[in-house]
Amino acid sequence: RQVQSQREQLQASIGQLQFNKTGSREVSGITDDIIKLSINGVNSVEDLNGAVNALMMSFEGNSSEVRRWLPLIDDVAAATGVSASQMGEMIARVNESGVAESRVINSLSTKGIPIYRELGNVLGKTTEEAKKMAREGEISAATFEKALQRIGKSVEGTSAQLSSST
Repeated sequence: RQVQSQREQLQASIGQLQFNKTGSREVSGITDDIIKLSINGVNSVEDLNGAVNALMMSFEGNSSEVRRWLPLIDDVAAATGVSASQMGEMIARVNESGVAESRVINSLSTKGIPIYRELGNVLGKTTEEAKKMAREGEISAATFEKALQRIGKSVEGTSAQLSSST
C-alpha cells in the first residue's frame, strides 16, 4: 500500500514536468526505477525524485536520458554521501550550459568525488591541467559526462551493497 501511494505521488510529480514529450508508460518506467532503487539501495524516494525533477527539466522531458543517468546518480550519491538530488541538479546545470563550470566541479571534488582525476584521465591531462581547464571554462558537458561515467563504473552497485549491509 505504501509503495502504491509513493508510485502515485511520483507519477504526479514527474508527470507535471513532462512537457508532453513522453507518454504515461515512460513516467511509469521512471517511477518504477525510483522505487526499485530506493528499495534496493540507500537513497530515499524523495531524494531520487529530486534528481529526476532536475533532470526532467534539463533534458526537456526526455525520459530515456533521465533513466540513463539515474543508476549512476544513485551509486555515486551512495558512495560519496552527496544527495542524489544535488547530483541531479549539478548534472542538469552542466547539461543546460554545455560546459562544466568550475564551481560545479569543485562542489563534487570537495565532497570526495575524484572528478578532477577522472577529467584528467578522459582528457589525457594531469589533474592540475584539468583544474586549470575547469577554471578557464574549457570542460565540455560531454567530457564531464565521460568523467562521471568512469566514476560511476568504479562505484557501480554501491547503493545496493550499502543497503544490504545495514
